[in-house]
Amino acid sequence: MRLPIAAPPPLAPLPSRVSPWARTLLTGHRGACAYARENSLASFRRAVAMGADVLECDVRLTRDGALILAHDGIVGRGRSVARIAALTEKQLRVYTPDVLTFAELLPFIMAHDLLLNVDLKVPDAELPLVGTLAAHDLVHRTVVTSRASYQLRRLRALAPGLRLGLSKGSSPPRGPHGAPEWAALLTQRSLLPQTLPGTLRHARADAAYLHYRLVTPALVRSLHGAGYGVYAWTVDDVTVAEKLLEWGVDGITTNRPDFVRPLIDRCSTPRDDGRENR
Repeated sequence: MRLPIAAPPPLAPLPSRVSPWARTLLTGHRGACAYARENSLASFRRAVAMGADVLECDVRLTRDGALILAHDGIVGRGRSVARIAALTEKQLRVYTPDVLTFAELLPFIMAHDLLLNVDLKVPDAELPLVGTLAAHDLVHRTVVTSRASYQLRRLRALAPGLRLGLSKGSSPPRGPHGAPEWAALLTQRSLLPQTLPGTLRHARADAAYLHYRLVTPALVRSLHGAGYGVYAWTVDDVTVAEKLLEWGVDGITTNRPDFVRPLIDRCSTPRDDGRENR
């Protein structure tokens, strides 16, 4: 007599692979630079302790090809100043002995399982940047932001899997020379829902990284509808952060991660809309 063959047990579902970008992200601007010197290890440590998901850093290139963390292109004071691009790494350390190289930051990123936002400040740094990220297996955990569309297109050709963000906006002017640029940006704001998706497509970007004053509900809807992420910088005001989160931004960059973390925790849910896969 043939015994009946029992049906096999059902297969356990495969674990879903959720992208690390598929949630509302808190980015520490140059670390937590409201509390420690920007782009320093102390600032990055402070941001992690305050709950940052992403660390943002500014990257420049020395004359001998070293990637270093610095926002401004000039170092020194008074008559003793120099351009970083004109100095070797060794010469730069005469001006700023404790400057971090990009490679020195990466073990910290890996040890804390963080995401990384590289704000690329100079041309011709694309190849060494991608090479350094690849050597540390961090391409998939990094977004590179730039104001230059051509730079993002170069990066896309070098590393198709690298996440890219087009940065737009500037801080409000502190003097008369910045006023015309700021006025022009605010004039553009009403046009951005119509124009920015095409600009991002041309740049081959995945997301827009915008000064928070450029963000509107209509712009968030437009960019999300076109499949792009929307990230706002630099937000240190709780009321502003709450409004942006209500509008649906995908992340906030701040100098004060401890101010914004509780707000994100209250509203954050994983996304499943495909934007993180662009």
